[in-house]
Amino acid sequence: MINVLHLGAYARIKKGGEFLLIKKSRGPYIGKYDLPGGKIEHGESPEQALKRELVEETGLEAKELKLFRNLSVKVDFKDERGDVSMHQIGLIYDVEVKDSKLVNDMEFEDSLGAEWVNIDSLKSDDLSPFALTITKHE
Repeated sequence: MINVLHLGAYARIKKGGEFLLIKKSRGPYIGKYDLPGGKIEHGESPEQALKRELVEETGLEAKELKLFRNLSVKVDFKDERGDVSMHQIGLIYDVEVKDSKLVNDMEFEDSLGAEWVNIDSLKSDDLSPFALTITKHE
């Protein structure tokens, strides 16, 4: 079993009754909706990482970031490395974006794209643990 610690910064972005979510293409949450964001790279602040990830995953620029809460989850899964046990720690920010129009022609590394999603139309199994916690406890 490979143990992995994943520290990331993630965005909670709401517009009306919808949340901005990405659909995962790899990792433990393949096919599920997740919060936009990701790993904090060496030398980045959490805010810098989140701004970078938002542009990469959605094409949107953050106007304002405010730390909302932190979350922690442990998940076991299999990938090309074998059996993986990931401890994911997420710094969740409330984010205001400059414009809510998503970019559709982006190259995605671990996302199938971003979309505005009405959470009431989804089942709990459709969401990653972070997305479930943040969206269902509004």
